[in-house]
Amino acid sequence: TDDRAMQIDKAIAHLLKGDKMAVKAIKLRFVCGLGYRDIGQSLGVSKDKARSIVENSVSWLSGYLFSGNT
Repeated sequence: TDDRAMQIDKAIAHLLKGDKMAVKAIKLRFVCGLGYRDIGQSLGVSKDKARSIVENSVSWLSGYLFSGNT
């Protein structure tokens, strides 16, 4: 729904304040559809670090959204 999309946008904006690399990694993964190797190259980190950044960011966003912070 539009309301949920706005909640997700708000959560990503909140994450952006604290971790610009995390937001870039999420964008590269879910908007651009890149794999972890390509994300790592773009961020200047290893493939494993890129995967960790994406997974941790998604976990943070899920926690933020489902804890009622929206």
